[in-house]
Parts: sequence; structure tokens; C-alpha cells
Amino acid sequence: MKSMPYFSHQNIKLYYEISGKGAPILFINGLGGDTRSWEPLVAILKSKRTVISFDMRCAGRSDKPLEPFAISNVSSDAAALMKNLGFETFDVLGHSMGGMVAIDLALDYSDRTGIIFLISTAPAVTRPFPMSDATRNLFNRTDISPALLTDVFNMIFGPNYKKKVSAQNFIDFRFADELIQPTDAYLNQLKACISFDRMDDFKDINSTTIIITGDSDLVIPPDNSKWMQAQLEGSKLITMKGIGHMLAIEAPKELADIVAEYL
Repeated sequence: MKSMPYFSHQNIKLYYEISGKGAPILFINGLGGDTRSWEPLVAILKSKRTVISFDMRCAGRSDKPLEPFAISNVSSDAAALMKNLGFETFDVLGHSMGGMVAIDLALDYSDRTGIIFLISTAPAVTRPFPMSDATRNLFNRTDISPALLTDVFNMIFGPNYKKKVSAQNFIDFRFADELIQPTDAYLNQLKACISFDRMDDFKDINSTTIIITGDSDLVIPPDNSKWMQAQLEGSKLITMKGIGHMLAIEAPKELADIVAEYL
């Protein structure tokens, strides 16, 4: 089955997609991303699971309220969406900002979350291993230009991907994108990321936790993944060689194989 409806929560209309069959797993995007980021992974995993992805508030086809929000608002949206779909319990795969939402779900909705996959993420932007000043400065820029997009391309993708795709390919895609994110919506998402901090209670997660990072991630230092694994007895850490921050785009087949193994 496949449908592309909307769901309203707290007066915000959220776009989501659902496909496949079997037990549910929820995919949650990173900063500025939308459901399209997951298409390669969904195509592989929908034969094994019911896969749900959604555009969080301020992204994609979902509403873009001007009011600031927190990661906890997104986790509330996610939990409400899954309940509306009839899934009382579900697994979660969150990338970057979406990984922060997954952490929040595992802590505040622990009775509903099964396995959580934390992809290229951290319990806070500022600790235990902070995002670099160069990365934060780059993400704070809103003057969309080929020069900026080239810097973003070099920041978010790893060497393996850069052998196959050029910065110009990335620039062309972004300038042709019909779902370009408004600046104020992007900044609201960025503020939510920066204000998020669950480092002190991260150890209280009791979900089965699989942590996946790229060894060439220049956005979220991979040492954060090592730190998270050390906090949770029984958790697994997988480091992918030659991969940067965008695992689902850079290595969808390899990531799908890892997810399928632990599901």
C-alpha cells in the first residue's frame, strides 16, 4: 500500500507517506530534509516493514508556522501521527535532527518505542563533542548561492559519494527544487536543534539502540556516536567508511542492510 495524506496535530498540518507491510518503522528527517531523502531506503525496506516518513513542521509539504518550536514538539507530532495510524508501538530511524527526535521519543515515549536507529546524530549540538564553529557558521548562512551550496556539498557528503556526484549536480538540484524551504522555516528548525540537549538523561534510554555514523562526517563529529554507545549497555555502534553526514543518500543499500539485520 502507498498513500500520501496529511495529518493535523496542534493545528499544524503534517504531510506523511506510508508504504509496505509488516511491523511499523518511522523515518525522521534531518534539518531541512523531507520525505524525498528516504526514497532509496524506503524502496529497499518496504518489502520487510510498514515504513512511515513525514515532513516535520517547517519542512517539505508540511505547514511552516512562524512560531519557534522545540524538538519535543516534533516528537509529540510523531507520536500523535503513529497513534492516528493505529500503531501503538513502533521502531524509529532518525537522521541528524531526526535522530534528536528519536532520542526524545525513546525518553519521553519509552512505552511506545521499540528499536531506535540513531543516524549521524548526537544528544546535543554543543556537547559532548560540539559541532565545529565552521559548520555552525555555514548552517547559519541563508544567502543561497552556488558558492554556499558548494560549501554545503563539501561539508555534508563524504569522499565515496563525491566520486560519483559533483557539487554542480547538487547545485542544479537545489535550484530546481520546487519544495525549497523558506528561510524563516529553516531558521526555526535550526533553533530547535541548537536548543536541544538530552545529554544528561541519555543514559536512561531503555530501547534497543543501534548507532550508525560515517567516519567522514564533518557535521556531527563521530565521537558523539562513540559516546552514546558507551552510555547504553547492549547498544551497537556501526561506523561506515568513506561516508559523510548523509548516510541514507550516500549509501542507501548498505544502510538498509544494516537496518534489516537488526530489525
